[in-house]
Amino acid sequence: TNMSGTRAIDYIAKHIDLSTVKAGLDVGSGYGGLVKAMLDRGCASATGLELMPILDKLARLNLANHAATLTVGDFLKEDLPAASFDLVTMTDVIEHVASAEEAMERTAKVLRPGGYAYIKVPNYRYIDHVREDAHTGLFGITLLRHDPAAAYLHAVKKTKYSVGDYH
Repeated sequence: TNMSGTRAIDYIAKHIDLSTVKAGLDVGSGYGGLVKAMLDRGCASATGLELMPILDKLARLNLANHAATLTVGDFLKEDLPAASFDLVTMTDVIEHVASAEEAMERTAKVLRPGGYAYIKVPNYRYIDHVREDAHTGLFGITLLRHDPAAAYLHAVKKTKYSVGDYH
């Protein structure tokens, strides 16, 4: 997670001056790798928002020596002040939210004027993802719409499908 966060922040740093980021928000922060990278690269503050409490607990361990704000909550429902972040990131998250359109509207709302959004979306047609989806480990599931994909996963692994639609 830390290597992935570093790769993302390195890419972002090619396009914006991170020292101008007073407040960053990583939506779907998982283990906190991108939050850590934001702070390590000069962002004044960074917040991680994660839906799953177990991942938030792991992020707290990962970020024990960093002054990060970590919150458990749903980005579409969390009470975040308007115009409060200079940078909002979502890496491999948009396919999990209930509404990608609402997530985009919400991102625009919480960004300060002149702020930046970095949204990384998995390419569901990429051969490696078709061969073995990172979410489920199943062949070909990324090529299916949600309902058939959910049925496929349930038939093979007896578990719930956490992906909405790929965009």
